[in-house]
Amino acid sequence: MAKSGLAIDRAGFDQAMADAKAKAREGAKMKGDVFAKGPLQDVKKLTSATAFEGYDSLESEGTVVAVVLGDTLAEEAPAGSQVTVILDKTPFYGEAGGQVGDTGLLVGPDNLVVRIEDTQKQDGIYLHIGEVESGALKPGQTLGAKVDAERRLDIMRNHTTAHLLHYALRQVLGDKAEQKGSYVGPDRLRFDFQQATALTQDQREEVEEIVNRRILENAPVETKGMGIDEARKAGAIALFGEKY
Repeated sequence: MAKSGLAIDRAGFDQAMADAKAKAREGAKMKGDVFAKGPLQDVKKLTSATAFEGYDSLESEGTVVAVVLGDTLAEEAPAGSQVTVILDKTPFYGEAGGQVGDTGLLVGPDNLVVRIEDTQKQDGIYLHIGEVESGALKPGQTLGAKVDAERRLDIMRNHTTAHLLHYALRQVLGDKAEQKGSYVGPDRLRFDFQQATALTQDQREEVEEIVNRRILENAPVETKGMGIDEARKAGAIALFGEKY
């Protein structure tokens, strides 16, 4: 680049990267910690965890354990309210492991409709965040929970591709290509890994060929819950300090 009269502002890049990371951390903190410091403690008196049913179905019924308006529990949320809803069980995936939370609808008696715009998770409790579009939302109601199926399927495809990309990188670069982070949404994925040098064009093409070949195999994908020791024996790779 120097031969072309160009220079790299390394200090500027490092500062921009640090600012971006700080912004991302602050965003995550505001999403989770604000709730955790207030209403989460009250919700924990009502339930210890939400049963997740979203591996088997994208629709189910759940009972409203708590309704949160702002930072307090509420006995009722009328139409137009911005709410956080806690159910005893849900098919909605709470944001975790780089995968974004589900969106969809909660529907109930007397024309009740709650549009869920995001799903978060705190200490095993799933937080359905959205707006009451019609009716009145109350604790104790039984609601139909319907995940946006098309969006979830897009997310699932991208999540599977992220794993295929990790596999392909390890095939080409070796075990040093270890995942350091990711983003998995309905429209795109981002896979972070540590590498001393940029991939060559040949390496990029080889990674792409491996991923495409695996996709064309169209192998079935199964979800199994097991202990970490059993997972290791089955060949699973533990990441991020083995938190999950």
